[in-house]
Amino acid sequence: MPNVLSIRHVAIEDLGILEDIFTARGWSYRYHEAGTQDWATLNPLADDLVVVLGGAIAVYDTHLYPFITDELKFLEQRLAARKPTLGICLSAQMIAQALGARVYPAAFKEVGWSPLQLKVPGHTSPSKWRSAEHAFIIHWHGDTFVLPDNAVLLASTGSCPHQVFIWNDVVLAFQCLPEGQIRDLENWFIGHAVEIATAPGVNARPLGTDTLKYGPALEKYGRLCFEDWLISLKIGQQEFPWGGIDALFYVTRLGAKRACGNASDGAANSSHKKARLVKRSITAATRHDGDECHYARHLRQLRTDLF
Repeated sequence: MPNVLSIRHVAIEDLGILEDIFTARGWSYRYHEAGTQDWATLNPLADDLVVVLGGAIAVYDTHLYPFITDELKFLEQRLAARKPTLGICLSAQMIAQALGARVYPAAFKEVGWSPLQLKVPGHTSPSKWRSAEHAFIIHWHGDTFVLPDNAVLLASTGSCPHQVFIWNDVVLAFQCLPEGQIRDLENWFIGHAVEIATAPGVNARPLGTDTLKYGPALEKYGRLCFEDWLISLKIGQQEFPWGGIDALFYVTRLGAKRACGNASDGAANSSHKKARLVKRSITAATRHDGDECHYARHLRQLRTDLF
């Protein structure tokens, strides 16, 4: 079973939709509390995947938060070994610095919902699910960074040129917040109330209203984005095809349950029935040729149809 280490800086900013994805795949995950737990207990190379989360501090605040130095050393060792790593918000900035790029204060804070502008490489990467035609995404940062050497820029916004990048295919970094869930974001608005009150042009109620408007698509296409990237990493490849089919079935049912929360029982039953039929069909296809690429193609098409 693959192991995932998640480095968390503040309790309200957790793995979000990634928890469901890892559970569906049968992967174990655990949190390391960046500011309070001992970094000496961690082996940077031990886990199959490391997910580093956001927080309301700056990479260059080492004089205020000395643990940042330990975290950067951890990341430098992991990245030097080219081990799969996902960075979100603050942690995209940490990855950039660990790769030798400069992190610095942006001209102004970017807080709120807006679409990403995909670059050419972004259209053929997992970030294609983050395009403006699919969903808006929530942003919450006051710093930015120079694009690291050998990194491929996947997406930007008008106020932040470096929003999403990939490095050597095994490191994916988001300046924005792709993991957010509607049910959790209100806690963010409460927890960051002082920052919201002092950020020009930002107000908690419009943030909440926009979350209800854009949140469902953020979750839907966020799952597709993360699933595509995880498939590309080939972590736990021995689980395919059977583990993957069961995982897809789980996620499909979960998505159907959430989507039909306010619908009739008949609509919900129809979605669950479709999920069962899909599982049967993919199982038969995989038994026929046992080819993982064939299986992955079916998965991608299936997720597009179902979510």
